[in-house]
Amino acid sequence: SGGQYVAALTVNAGTGTVTLNGGSILTNGTTAAGNVAITGNVVLTVSVTIDSNQSDLVDSGTVVLSGTVSASVVDKTLTITTNSPANNAGDVTLSTFGNGGGANQYVATVTVNAVASDNAAPKLDGKLTLTGDVLLDGTAAAADFLLVNDNADVKITNSLTVNTNANVATTTAGSIYLGSGTSTSASTISATVAGKTLTLQTTGTVN
Repeated sequence: SGGQYVAALTVNAGTGTVTLNGGSILTNGTTAAGNVAITGNVVLTVSVTIDSNQSDLVDSGTVVLSGTVSASVVDKTLTITTNSPANNAGDVTLSTFGNGGGANQYVATVTVNAVASDNAAPKLDGKLTLTGDVLLDGTAAAADFLLVNDNADVKITNSLTVNTNANVATTTAGSIYLGSGTSTSASTISATVAGKTLTLQTTGTVN
């Protein structure tokens, strides 16, 4: 107790595994943004929140997950927050979400919050970049994929699928909202290179 937040966090496990046993990763940069970068296959043992601007006093850091994300048990969620009520929000880059080739479980709902200040001089909302398939599944409730960034851009770097019912035997699929986290979502989706496709697979709602 009585300590300070880490200014930024970089974890490089290469092709190894990064196990997240705690419920929160909170960074708080003071002279620079509190970037969070994790390279390696991420396994959630609990529902996890990553917040790259705990104080909300400076620009939020970016969040980059570069390996496959899965969970050790069902119905674990991931929330990423790069909001900044007074400054610029941070961009978020997500790699593949899956079940570790059957060794683990799918993550349930994934929420990305990347909203900047809407003060007299509005700042930049965070952009979402997807580099691999996002396969989600819930058992107690449907799994949703929610982006809240005031309808800022979404970019894909590869042909990929977002599927909120990866294990069709469990429950109904959840919703996919890209932009406002609701049915008013209207983010512009583009690819970084030509010829890439995006498939949104759900029996819920897509916006």
